[in-house]
Amino acid sequence: MKCPLCGKGTLVPEVREETCEYLGKSINIQMPGKYCSSCGDGIFSTSETEYYLETVKAFRAQVDSEPLPPAAIRKVRKRLKLTQKRAGEIFGGGIRAFSQYERGITRPGKAADTLLRLLDRHPELLKEVAN
Repeated sequence: MKCPLCGKGTLVPEVREETCEYLGKSINIQMPGKYCSSCGDGIFSTSETEYYLETVKAFRAQVDSEPLPPAAIRKVRKRLKLTQKRAGEIFGGGIRAFSQYERGITRPGKAADTLLRLLDRHPELLKEVAN
């Protein structure tokens, strides 16, 4: 079958490794599909797409159940344009808390972890939370 995307190559059934990244963690998914011999793009059946989406969903749930790693905490804080001191005031833990979180010395509590995740997804809520 000719590739419907580029029109040059043929679609070849194979399994390729796809990497999914989320909050500083990654998973390699063995993704079955029909891949173009020319452009490399893939065409996926409904069941292949469902397999991928379920695998990603399970991976994200696993990552969400773990405390945020130090690099992710730093990334969220910087994305929110907060100093470590200001982040400690907003999230609690004191003025040195975020320095310790970002170096992996201590972990934020469950409430601070949840709030970091929420603000990462909805940074527009920072003003409301900070006041």
